[in-house]
Amino acid sequence: MKLLAPLLALTALASTANAAIYYDTRTYYSNTIDVGSSFVNIFNVAKFNIPEAVLTGVTVKVVQSTMVGSITITNTGGVAAAIEAFDSEFTARQITTGLGYAQTTVDINNVVTSPTWQSITNLQPSASQTLNIASGQSFVVDDQNIASGFWGAYTGSGNVTFSARDIQTITVTGDSFTQNASNAKATTQFAVVYSFSIPEPSTALLGGLASILLFRRRR
Repeated sequence: MKLLAPLLALTALASTANAAIYYDTRTYYSNTIDVGSSFVNIFNVAKFNIPEAVLTGVTVKVVQSTMVGSITITNTGGVAAAIEAFDSEFTARQITTGLGYAQTTVDINNVVTSPTWQSITNLQPSASQTLNIASGQSFVVDDQNIASGFWGAYTGSGNVTFSARDIQTITVTGDSFTQNASNAKATTQFAVVYSFSIPEPSTALLGGLASILLFRRRR
């Protein structure tokens, strides 16, 4: 009987501790990549792989993106031209199937350049003008919370893969013109935030110890 009271107390404590759950989040990032006008760059983000954990939420983030580079336009027409606008379109999408991530597009109107595109009002025939994208311009893509029916694609070994592109658009008056946007890019990365629950390690140890003591007592 001397051991019975402490044993019962320990068993009760273990039973109570078994209800203790540890909640946490873990964020995995892709590499930071410069994206141009084609979906050629891929962003690999590790899947969630903690066997003893239970997912409670999955959120995909496009980390704040920054525009860099320059764009050159050439007046190939026979009359003078003027630049009317300089816009950018950033698009993020999924590559791995079954992710439940919808394609997202963000427009950046009136990109800031040096010299300012508004000052180019008399671009003569056969003349070219290079516009340098001003530093510090950034844009944000809204987070996407993934429905639970798609969480299976985010768990296990390996990666989930996303892609992005950034298209530069210049509107110019005149007969015709060409634009070279090979140097204009958006620098960005993807991240996945996994929310999960897991039994606290001390809970499992305490429960196991109580079970061992009960087994020895019964013997």
